[in-house]
Amino acid sequence: MILECDALQVVQAIGSLNSDPSYPGLLIEDIKTRLREFAFTRVTRVLRSTNFMAHKFVKLALSSNFTSCWFDVPPEYIRDALIHDCMLP
Repeated sequence: MILECDALQVVQAIGSLNSDPSYPGLLIEDIKTRLREFAFTRVTRVLRSTNFMAHKFVKLALSSNFTSCWFDVPPEYIRDALIHDCMLP
């Protein structure tokens, strides 16, 4: 599992051995717990300009008034973003 994030503070918090009892700190602890479920994990920082998929999904989430779940074939907007991401050098 490779987790890419454009927020340096988040990457540092996930890599830290310290825990933080604040709400964001609890979210970080949840991420750490989930990452331990994988045999191999790497958390790395990427430039915001290369984080196209995350930007697209956040923009969609902020503009939507509905909840969406999918389990098999991804919706078209996700499929398009995946194709775009795979074509990057």
